[in-house]
Amino acid sequence: DLLAPVLGKAFTKLVELHDQGKIPNTTIPVLEDRLAANICICGESLDEGESGGKRRREHIHQLIDSSRRADAILFRLEPDDQGLLLGYARLMLERGATGVPEAMRALDRALALDPDAPDALETKATLLFRSGRVEEARPLFTHAGAVAPATGASHVALAVLALREGRDAEAIAELESARRIAPGDPWILDHLHDAYSKSGDATHADEVERARKYFVAKEGRTVTGATRWLPEGWR
Repeated sequence: DLLAPVLGKAFTKLVELHDQGKIPNTTIPVLEDRLAANICICGESLDEGESGGKRRREHIHQLIDSSRRADAILFRLEPDDQGLLLGYARLMLERGATGVPEAMRALDRALALDPDAPDALETKATLLFRSGRVEEARPLFTHAGAVAPATGASHVALAVLALREGRDAEAIAELESARRIAPGDPWILDHLHDAYSKSGDATHADEVERARKYFVAKEGRTVTGATRWLPEGWR
């Protein structure tokens, strides 16, 4: 209640930006969270059964749609902006299967501009992998891993492939690389512990087990972006 006046001003500002066609796509997750929570950023209810709730909910949907349309327009006006291309691709992927062709187009353009762009490499590889095009994804993950991806997803992917193919030493090396980027990820620690145990390396297995217990006590089993993307059949 104390924050309601401030949040109300924030919502008013969003409306002003909407009217100017300047809603940034970074507001979309915030607005979607508000819809899920049934509470407007202004503090009012978004319950469709309550007075004004349905109207406010419809308005937030309009804000989200405007943001996405604005991004699409920007993509066509500034097709050589790396950050915009990657943001646009990720935005399209939020739409599910219908957004994949447009996302791929943006990622291909980003990689044409910079073939070593790690985020674009990793995002395209992840998309291909999740679509079942694993062998197409493999060289992209390898390339991204070599130029230091931001989330560690590339090292996780290469570790998964190595484990499936019985290349245990390579899998351990990739898991250790992923661990340096996401040290508390439970999937990485679980598989690293199992790999060391399988190889008979009790010293490293014990060290990973201590790390696993430490992070579980500190953060719980919090999955990170390095492994969250993995399809269920590859976990």
